[in-house]
Amino acid sequence: MSKEYKEDNSVEQLDFDPSEKPDPFDGLSVEKPEFLSTILGVITSPIEYFQNMSKNDDDGLLHSYLFLSFIISLSAAITFVPMLKWQSIPIIILLVIFAIILSIVTGPLLFGLWNSIGSKESLCTAYKCVCFSYAIFPVLAILFHFPNAFTYTTAEALYTVLFILSILWIHFLFAVITSKVHRIKPVQTLVATVLVAFFTIPFMSVFF
Repeated sequence: MSKEYKEDNSVEQLDFDPSEKPDPFDGLSVEKPEFLSTILGVITSPIEYFQNMSKNDDDGLLHSYLFLSFIISLSAAITFVPMLKWQSIPIIILLVIFAIILSIVTGPLLFGLWNSIGSKESLCTAYKCVCFSYAIFPVLAILFHFPNAFTYTTAEALYTVLFILSILWIHFLFAVITSKVHRIKPVQTLVATVLVAFFTIPFMSVFF
């Protein structure tokens, strides 16, 4: 007794490569704060970064304060850990708390200033601008270690230069934020920057 078999030579096209291992995390997305890209953007290309900065209030304040806490912790660690080792932990915690309190105060003040000269941005955006401007602090913390390698007189001169550099950098960022984020005209931006400098320079001189 013979059986006839019909051979089907057609091959069904596969939508995937059977030799490829499936990714168990495929389809899962975990949103991470892009701290590194923010730091690099603010330091290397602040005009472009703040011009394209997200103004979505759905981000909330948590992201801004997480970024601020990270930046201050990193800057304080660079400053104090080489000298105090593990004893610097309480100082770092206190500085993070101080920075958050300071941003809570300065956020609404700058929000009021920006709105008084024509900004239409929200309070959340103002807080984001304040927190993200701290991105330069780790660089300043590193730079302020260099004078320690010189004699007292030279170190004092270098500290003065670094203080002036810090002042110029911080207020340059304020002018960029005022112009690019809040869309304020150049003359008003200049007036606002000078006004802010009038209050911030004496405040910063206490710490330097």
